[in-house]
Amino acid sequence: MEDKELNMNIHPLEVYKSWISKTESETGQPSKLPYEVTPEQALKHKEVTDEIENTIKKLVTIIQSFQDKIIGSVDQMPYGIRYMAMCLRNDLKEKFPESPDEEIMKAVGNLLYYRYMNPVITAPDSFEIIDLAAGSNMNNVQRRNLGSIAKILQHAASYKIFDSDAKYLASLNSFIKTAYIKFMKFFATASQIDEIEEHFNMDEFSDVTMLNKPMIYISPNEISSTHQLLLDHQKEITVGRMIR
Repeated sequence: MEDKELNMNIHPLEVYKSWISKTESETGQPSKLPYEVTPEQALKHKEVTDEIENTIKKLVTIIQSFQDKIIGSVDQMPYGIRYMAMCLRNDLKEKFPESPDEEIMKAVGNLLYYRYMNPVITAPDSFEIIDLAAGSNMNNVQRRNLGSIAKILQHAASYKIFDSDAKYLASLNSFIKTAYIKFMKFFATASQIDEIEEHFNMDEFSDVTMLNKPMIYISPNEISSTHQLLLDHQKEITVGRMIR
């Protein structure tokens, strides 16, 4: 974020146009090359492919750093999201006992990475992850850089390699495979957590014996949502119990 000049753009057309503009600025002469081309035509120029490859190398280094931070943060993850991941994992195993663990972990990874982490990576300012001076905002290049990082991490989390439709990104596939293996281990670890009673050291009698009652802060909207959630799942919650 500190490097405002960092540009992780790897789209062939944009790299091509940037190269044309740079050449014109350096020579002071208009380029003889057409400005409007297809991605395939842009990739026929060595200058474009070289720039993309150099950017990919930088991108991989940065993404590795992001993934290392994510994996190293497992113990700092909120109990709630880890508990949800554990429930999802156990429920999928129960419902689809014949499914390979790898496929189940991909679903867990979709929750942990795509739903929980991806939004923070693409828009850290919205979650107050970064400090911005009053009145300042992230610029478009910074947002695009983070978008590129998040996209590759998503490919790694779901093991989606680049095929013939994006041959210019094929050099990322070996990295994606390695990152995918790391993510699978991370998802497995993150989805193993103590049960609620053990984690909070509580049981059905805790509320009766507790001298200092806990205080929570909840908005009217959250109260309404909680009631609606209970109503939606009333049958499951009350199985074998008498409603009073």
